[in-house]
Amino acid sequence: MAKRVGSQVTEIKASLAVFASQPENIANVIEGAARQIRAGSE
Repeated sequence: MAKRVGSQVTEIKASLAVFASQPENIANVIEGAARQIRAGSE
């Protein structure tokens, strides 16, 4: 479904508590998405 709408999918190998176990990786994904949105709106 993500491919059909042109979304980018990021997979991080981790447990179900990925937000707690790898916060830096999660922050990088969120920041990258925000940069792409910002670049697209300029």
